[in-house]
Amino acid sequence: MRVALYRNRLIPLATVVTPNLHEAITLANRTIRNIEELEEVARSLAERYRVAFLVKGGHLSGMEATDVLVFGDQVTRYSAPFQVGPSTHGTGCTLSAAVAANLALGKSMEKAIRAGKEYISRAIAESLAWKGSAGEVTALRHW
Repeated sequence: MRVALYRNRLIPLATVVTPNLHEAITLANRTIRNIEELEEVARSLAERYRVAFLVKGGHLSGMEATDVLVFGDQVTRYSAPFQVGPSTHGTGCTLSAAVAANLALGKSMEKAIRAGKEYISRAIAESLAWKGSAGEVTALRHW
């Protein structure tokens, strides 16, 4: 039911939709095992909903975290080295927020995504970790 609301009500209003791998699988109702399939899904979702899709591929295996943007008839891949070690839970949402902020500043779609990708890659690379009463805490470094 909730997915239907997203599909029918929210997505058509968006400028860009930024699903992670698992969300894209749900929206497309198919598996994604590699970057080629990620791109196919991004194309099909952008075509179906007629809005830009930035499908985040950080959960794919490999040496790089690659996201795919389909915007109009253009397909662009944004890659950064996969960071081993820090907890990256929440980085997709942070990337989406960074893209939205850069769009609000008047940047083009591609420049907003490039700036967002650079921001989140740096935040992951410079993440902070410490021991607390509940165990180890890892936090992205936002500045």
